[in-house]
Amino acid sequence: MKRIHLCLIVCLTVFIFILSGCTGGQNDSEMQSSERETVSSDIQNDKESALQIRVKTDSESIIFSLNDSSAARSLYDQLPLNLSQNNNPAQSAESSEQTNTTSTQAESTSPKAEISGTPSVPAASEETEDNMRNIEITVNGKTFSATLNDNEAARAFAKMLPLTLDMSDYSGFEKVGSLGTSLPASNQQTTTQSGDIVLYNGNQIVIFYGSNSWSYTRLGKIDDLSGWKDALGSGDVTVTFSLED
Repeated sequence: MKRIHLCLIVCLTVFIFILSGCTGGQNDSEMQSSERETVSSDIQNDKESALQIRVKTDSESIIFSLNDSSAARSLYDQLPLNLSQNNNPAQSAESSEQTNTTSTQAESTSPKAEISGTPSVPAASEETEDNMRNIEITVNGKTFSATLNDNEAARAFAKMLPLTLDMSDYSGFEKVGSLGTSLPASNQQTTTQSGDIVLYNGNQIVIFYGSNSWSYTRLGKIDDLSGWKDALGSGDVTVTFSLED
């Protein structure tokens, strides 16, 4: 009987040992799988971080994430970079003028790159555009100041000045003169008053000393109407338009 008990104890001990070994092997396998997933995640994070660059100007610094494409990797592999930024339009190789440039530098501070540059300067100033809105109209030896509207047709007209036109009287309320070219019209039905300057039919300048209702593009208006109607008279006139000094 004692031998049977002893055998049972030995068998039970061996069974417990085998069971513990299987369970431990399964836990080890799960731990290894978890570790592999953690390492894979870390590698993926490092991979995504490695494709980040920082673009830096005088006023701001922006971080961009590049996609995982061959073009993006090719760009990243070229860092650091030294670049040039043109402020003026490109010129032909035969031109003797020199294009103004600003230095741009790219430096890699792994895993990011820094790019610096200077913003371009606008080609035209607002002050110049404002000066082109003030014009003078001379007729029969008298000069009147006028202000042009802020629209495309008025700006195109200002670029044609100085300009002298022979203007015909029409219906006792306006003088009409042909430009010989068309301006960008934006016609609207309107009622004009004395001193109004409009574009008619895209290619004719009309100045009013009376009133009329028609479809015109407004160009401007006389600032002070004192003596305006008398200066225009009742017949055909020669009128000079020029930018105000």
